[in-house]
Amino acid sequence: MNSRRHLFKSVFPIVASLLGLTSALAQTTNAVTPGQFVIEPPTLQNLGFEWYIDGDANRNASVSVLYHKASDTSGTWNQGMNLLRIQNEVNDQGAGGVYTAPNMFAGSILDLDPDTDYQVMLMMQDPDGVNGNPSQTVTVHTRPVPKPFVGGNVYHVYPLNFTGTKIQPAFTGVMAAYYLCASNGDGNKACPARVKPGDTIMVHAGTYLDDRWHYSFAGLGTPFDATYYLTAKGTADKPISIIAAGDGPVIFDGGGNHNLFNVMAADYNLFQGITVQNTDIAFLGGVKDVVGSVGLSVIGCTMQNIGFGVWTEYAGSGNYYIADNTLIGKEEPNLLFGWFSAPSTVPGTPSWQTIWSSFPNRPTPYPAPIFSYIGIKLYGSGHVVAYNSVFGFHDGIDIDTHGLPEGYPDPTAGPSLVQRVNMPVANDFYNNFVSHTADNCFETDGSMHNMRAMRNLCYNNAGQVTSSQPTFAGPTYFIRNVSYNCWIGAIKWSHAEGSLYYNNTFTCRLGGLTSGGSNQGSNAQFYNNLVLGHNPGEILVELGTFTNYTALDYNGYRPNDGATNNFEYNSPPFGVAADYNTAHLVTRLFPTLAAYQAGTGQDLHSILIDWNVFNNAPPPSFTNYTAVYSTAGIDLTLAPGSAAIDRGIVIPNVTDGYTGTAPDLGAYEFGLPVPHYGPRI
Repeated sequence: MNSRRHLFKSVFPIVASLLGLTSALAQTTNAVTPGQFVIEPPTLQNLGFEWYIDGDANRNASVSVLYHKASDTSGTWNQGMNLLRIQNEVNDQGAGGVYTAPNMFAGSILDLDPDTDYQVMLMMQDPDGVNGNPSQTVTVHTRPVPKPFVGGNVYHVYPLNFTGTKIQPAFTGVMAAYYLCASNGDGNKACPARVKPGDTIMVHAGTYLDDRWHYSFAGLGTPFDATYYLTAKGTADKPISIIAAGDGPVIFDGGGNHNLFNVMAADYNLFQGITVQNTDIAFLGGVKDVVGSVGLSVIGCTMQNIGFGVWTEYAGSGNYYIADNTLIGKEEPNLLFGWFSAPSTVPGTPSWQTIWSSFPNRPTPYPAPIFSYIGIKLYGSGHVVAYNSVFGFHDGIDIDTHGLPEGYPDPTAGPSLVQRVNMPVANDFYNNFVSHTADNCFETDGSMHNMRAMRNLCYNNAGQVTSSQPTFAGPTYFIRNVSYNCWIGAIKWSHAEGSLYYNNTFTCRLGGLTSGGSNQGSNAQFYNNLVLGHNPGEILVELGTFTNYTALDYNGYRPNDGATNNFEYNSPPFGVAADYNTAHLVTRLFPTLAAYQAGTGQDLHSILIDWNVFNNAPPPSFTNYTAVYSTAGIDLTLAPGSAAIDRGIVIPNVTDGYTGTAPDLGAYEFGLPVPHYGPRI
């Protein structure tokens, strides 16, 4: 007995010590340890940040954000959105590989002034403690708007048939000015570049169409393929500029060739005020794993009868500025068709396939060929795509569906090393008007941190308005976007990570092609949105999430008529924080908003609405898949007394300046002006 008592006395201190160690370990893993802090490439209006951490296993740490202009000495700070907490979300792309997000925070400050210094203060908090420096205070400069440099050499270019007086120094065609010589013979690439950083090529009125089949010394210097291969490099403050002289239309005609301007090796080249037509690809900026350019600017141009407007898929491409352009594709202009044979949900109503096949001389079988693929598609970092009008393409404006971020999981792809240049971060799509797309208006597929799609307008979309298929880590911001006449759905997820939807107006269902959990993402937020169904019998909300910390609330829903269930929400069993195995998701179907709220705990402050929330926006006809609607007469601003007024929640840097007792639901705050969409010039 005494020996047993002695044993207990000797073991108890060890047990107590182990229990204390376990408690200390729990505190250590729950406490947050700040790691590397990264400032992403600034854009004209937005700043992005990444802050890597250890610990915080219980996921209750946060990072608050304050900012002001560095010139503001009043001591007043503006509040930004908290950074998004990212915690090792898993993205299984099957044959494409498996991506696991870092343990970190990331987020943006939005709608700043270009070419301005901002002071930013970030503070990390955790109830369990912060091991290390909890704050970062930095000064960051937003990029200036690209423009031609004043003070460099100016070269004047004229078309082949020009007979008037020329301003000197004068050249026939762009290639003769850009290089020291140009011909349609064997020596067409023999001469080095003439232009230097800061030089401007002033292109005078006329049509520039090369006879690419004619072997001579009298052409425009683009024999055989009629492609302008431009390779000279400007700088951010001294671009090499090719601009319209202002004496009439400047038209570059590809004559049906594959690519007109090849700028894959031309850094900081700027094009302004020209028309590009009759070519498959107007501006080719980069090819994956081959080569790509940085700093391309295309401003105030028209691209028509083209298959592709601006395209780079090279990971090292960066800081493009594609703004105020008009892009017109070759899709059927007066009827809307999806890229697959969508069945009609209304008995007796013909499908896209049936209608297409009834057209004389149309290629069959369906789907139809993609005559125009994508308006603008970019990869890399720091790109700005703003105020463009894109009409008649398969997709409107996209990030390249690139596969896993380059270098992953090699540690050289980490935040501090040279491979960061290949990370697809800090890209902006804003104030664009996209219409008549067969698939998606906006794709963020392939993006990582701080992808920002804001204040865009999407009309006549046969597929999904937005696509995240996939996105890595996040955040991907969708803020104040508007859709009208969209058919398949407002969002498309395929292992999307960190998708944040704030104050959007979607006039079609949330979901993919079918119910049953086809839309799957993680770590998502969905606040202050309007979602209106118009297609009888379809489920309105169909979402699948791998994380039970996905959150939806303060939204307005208009259920579809005649649907047995209007809400489907699939997630791991409640109480399980995350499970990335599709087979483990629980399917939950609900006929009403109230049943969905009670059954999931989501959308507890959300409301039912109808089409009368708008001033004048009747639902599109659900019996006519092919109808194309004009913006004239459609008014998606909120009507006086609308149920959507004052029903939202405050989101710093998103709902600032709201007019009532609380922010409104949807993209348009009552009483405030509607944003400008499309070209400003």
